[in-house]
Amino acid sequence: MQDNELVNRYAAGERDFSGLSLAYSNLNGVCLAGVDLHGTSLYAARLSEAELLMVNLSDANLVGADLQKARLSGACLAHAILTGANLREADLSGRETDLSNSRLDWADLTQANLAEANLTGVKLIGTRLEKANLRGANLAGSDLTGAKLMQADLTGADLTGANLYMADFKQATMPNGRKEG
Repeated sequence: MQDNELVNRYAAGERDFSGLSLAYSNLNGVCLAGVDLHGTSLYAARLSEAELLMVNLSDANLVGADLQKARLSGACLAHAILTGANLREADLSGRETDLSNSRLDWADLTQANLAEANLTGVKLIGTRLEKANLRGANLAGSDLTGAKLMQADLTGADLTGANLYMADFKQATMPNGRKEG
């Protein structure tokens, strides 16, 4: 499907785009709020500054996608693959935002807003989370091996059973509100 066809179909009221191949699409700045992209391939897609509120991206392939400054509040990304994705300054906040069991290894989430997001069982191996807002996020059972969390805010976050091996928490605010050295 061509990028402009997707935007035109959305403007006409269509919301189910599940299972499509939108690899390498240029959808920077588009509004696709409330669409179903379940199982869709968005491999290396450009979605910076896109409005993706309440979008279903479960089981989607977002490997290498550019989601810088995208608005993803309330999005379902359960079991999505976001390996190497750029999510710098993206907004993934809110209790309804579900990233459970997704793969975010080596993704860039610098300054991303993940407040209260469900990150249970997420693979965050080597992920950059510098200055990320993780206040109240559920990271239970997640794998943060080698993750970079410098100056991240983890106040009230649940790290129960999380793998923190080699994670860098320099100057991060920990769940108990204490600052790391």
